[in-house]
Amino acid sequence: FEEARGAWGRGLLRPFQEHQHVQTRYSLFWNATRPYEAHYQEPYEPYVAVSRAGLPRFDERFRGYARNKVAFIAELHEMGYRFFVVPRGFVAHMAHPPSPSRREMSDLDFQRM
Repeated sequence: FEEARGAWGRGLLRPFQEHQHVQTRYSLFWNATRPYEAHYQEPYEPYVAVSRAGLPRFDERFRGYARNKVAFIAELHEMGYRFFVVPRGFVAHMAHPPSPSRREMSDLDFQRM
């Protein structure tokens, strides 16, 4: 954790899709000693750990890239779920080349402009 905090401080580590993780409030995260609430606001896309009991079924129409987790988290929020940040817990996203579905989505976004 200390190595990650140092990398953050040196600008070597950053949130993936930062605009979708503002509610995590990283300035709090790095020094938190207790869980704290991350108030939902779209588009929030946290990685979550939750009991499967009572969860909505994941919409299998989502294929490829874009907004699947955002929509799922929005549904959880509408069901009354609250989101808490766990101190000293994080997920690392390894950079990789864009998938074919990401390129297709980017092409569609460009065409809409």
